[in-house]
Amino acid sequence: MKKLIYINYFIYKFYERKDPDPVIYSFFGSSLLVSLNIMSGLIVLQEFLGFQSLKYYSVFVLGVFLCVNYFYLYRKLRYKEIFFKIGQEDNLNRKFLYFIIYLLGTFILILSLVIFIRMRKFDSL
Repeated sequence: MKKLIYINYFIYKFYERKDPDPVIYSFFGSSLLVSLNIMSGLIVLQEFLGFQSLKYYSVFVLGVFLCVNYFYLYRKLRYKEIFFKIGQEDNLNRKFLYFIIYLLGTFILILSLVIFIRMRKFDSL
């Protein structure tokens, strides 16, 4: 859960300078990243292990994540206190580097799965 809070924090800090309401971007941005990871895991299960109809599980898991994320961080403006504590930490640059690696890894994984499945199904790019 702590890693997901850091994902919310870094997205929040990125949009804090650009938008008057960065909470929306933080909430939906972290949900997008988690849903991309869930979907890629389910795609791997479906393509390599032959499981079918896993798309409904991803919607359920995403809904659970949205509820947990909202009730833990954003209900009663709890994110302000949590993000303030995170901002006071010493090793924030290292955690930001891990966030960037996570972000790039997520998009590389999704793109590689799309290319692989396209090549497998259509025998071409």
